[in-house]
Amino acid sequence: MLDGSTAFLNTNSEIRVDYSSKKRSIELVSGEVWFDVVANAERPFVVSGHQAFAEAVGTAFVVRQFPNQTYIGVSAGTVAVHPIEDVPSKNLSLRAGEQVHVSKSNIGVDLHADVFDVQTALSWRQGQLVYQNTRLEDLLQDLNRYLPKTMVVNDATLAETRVSAVLSLTDQAAMLDALATSLPMKWSSVSDNLVIVTKNSVP
Repeated sequence: MLDGSTAFLNTNSEIRVDYSSKKRSIELVSGEVWFDVVANAERPFVVSGHQAFAEAVGTAFVVRQFPNQTYIGVSAGTVAVHPIEDVPSKNLSLRAGEQVHVSKSNIGVDLHADVFDVQTALSWRQGQLVYQNTRLEDLLQDLNRYLPKTMVVNDATLAETRVSAVLSLTDQAAMLDALATSLPMKWSSVSDNLVIVTKNSVP
């Protein structure tokens, strides 16, 4: 970027940059971006999501926009988190190793930081994704951002199955086979761009 800061965009991500003499403004339109910010106390670095914005001077942090919430995690330095709606008393200061999710359900209430696992959160930069206790349907929907064939679960019970896994993005078929070895599921490619995942009834 023009000031020497770095923005590393995840797949299907978009930002808009607006630099002025007083502020460095970034709008996260969609997706997820990791920022490594060059310190400049006179020009704060502000990233705006749909539900919150993050303000930093010199730090490294990630911002991800979900349909109904904005996620912010800090790997170095400190970031001030502000809900989009102007409720100054509900702002939160995140330190390295902390994260927060801001949604309509918690706008106007006290925000609380959780532990931020940097290695897990940024694993996509190395071509891997790490999931912890994630619904299978949510996991596949997230993977659909990266892989050529869209994956759909057609069994409601299977969709609710919780999964913890480290998955490589290099080979979609191999990844599905790996999931099938530990889950009661099978999959079939029904077209050039669609995979159906269903329950495997074989014990």
